[in-house]
Amino acid sequence: MLGGGWEDHVALWMYLGGCGGPSSPPPPPPPPVVLPEPPPAPSSTRVPDPTSEWMLSLASGARPPTELLDPQRGFTLVEVFPDPDDPEANAQGQVRRAERLCGDEAGARLERLQADLAARSGGGQDDVFHCSGPVCTHPPRTPDDLSGSYAFQAPDDHLVLELVVRIGGIPRSPHAQQEIEAWVDARIDELDGQPCPGSRLAPPADIPDGPSGEGSDEGSDALPPDEEPPPL
Repeated sequence: MLGGGWEDHVALWMYLGGCGGPSSPPPPPPPPVVLPEPPPAPSSTRVPDPTSEWMLSLASGARPPTELLDPQRGFTLVEVFPDPDDPEANAQGQVRRAERLCGDEAGARLERLQADLAARSGGGQDDVFHCSGPVCTHPPRTPDDLSGSYAFQAPDDHLVLELVVRIGGIPRSPHAQQEIEAWVDARIDELDGQPCPGSRLAPPADIPDGPSGEGSDEGSDALPPDEEPPPL
């Protein structure tokens, strides 16, 4: 029987464990885990913002204006200018228009806007247009001329026109200027993002259930609430 404390027993077990000859080699380390390579990230090529040179190419006709038209959304046009002879003029002889243009009407108006830009850049000036981010502007040429602001967006792989604001002949009164600015902002908010009718972005049209739009009882076996069924 072994004497001594537990320390001696542990020492003896350790000694006996080392008497069986050379110890077996340690097991080889597990092979490294090879993870599959992640798929390549999709290329996100950002469409550059418009520049003054880009606007000049649009004005010169090198870039067709129809290229700027999004057939699903069209674009918003807001105009304020003096024209007492216009039947739409208000009591101050001022015309105010705000509309979302789509289809052929949008294409025709784009051609007219392109012609206006061409007339402004016809003198070969390179400082007609000023661009910052997605917005390009031009100043009025005369006190009665219109200033222009063109806002673009890139829903796909190229720029399309989203908003045009043309304003001219605004009275110098601060109150009148603030009132016109508020009207323009309200019209932009009202028309912003509206899809063109019939586009895939437009909501489906409501189909009435009957002539009155509240359903029809034609062909129904239901009885009026105050009529009892005949006896069997």
